[in-house]
Amino acid sequence: MSTLTTASVNFCSIIIQMAMGLDGVVISNDRYRDFLARNPDAKDFLMNQVIPYNLSEGIFAISDYPLGTNHKSLDEILTFPPP
Repeated sequence: MSTLTTASVNFCSIIIQMAMGLDGVVISNDRYRDFLARNPDAKDFLMNQVIPYNLSEGIFAISDYPLGTNHKSLDEILTFPPP
């Protein structure tokens, strides 16, 4: 039986692969550059399904257009299945 330790687990990979497998999203301000360098096939997911957030004075906020006004709105990103 193997034991997983924090040294042996890349949590970023687990989070991203799970979200990709579920056609989900990741709420994070991380741009996952290291993961992208090792997994260039994940570029579309990382560019379109990783949603940045703001935390100010205990208030968690996500913009209506978290990826910029030239991209899908938050409502469109969170609509499953995508239109």
